Amino acid sequence: MSAECMEVYTEMNHYRSHLKYAVFKLTADESEIVVEARGDRSSTYEEFVSHFPENDIRWACAWLSLSLSLSLSRAWLSESLTESHDA
Repeated sequence: MSAECMEVYTEMNHYRSHLKYAVFKLTADESEIVVEARGDRSSTYEEFVSHFPENDIRWACAWLSLSLSLSLSRAWLSESLTESHDA
């Protein structure tokens, strides 16, 4: 995992962070996880999901607007990748 990943994750855990989300991916040689995208507090849900390609894996850390502020991590695995790995 790159140092930038840890910096972004740590920043997002601060209540006053300007980031709404960060999207992470593997490098082409699959040797390291890196930050692919960041979204500020004005980013929309559509902007967020646009960073998840249909045929590749991504991870994200995002703030949700609920009665309490929560930080959630979720792995994204497209159905096409799941089907190709099940064969």
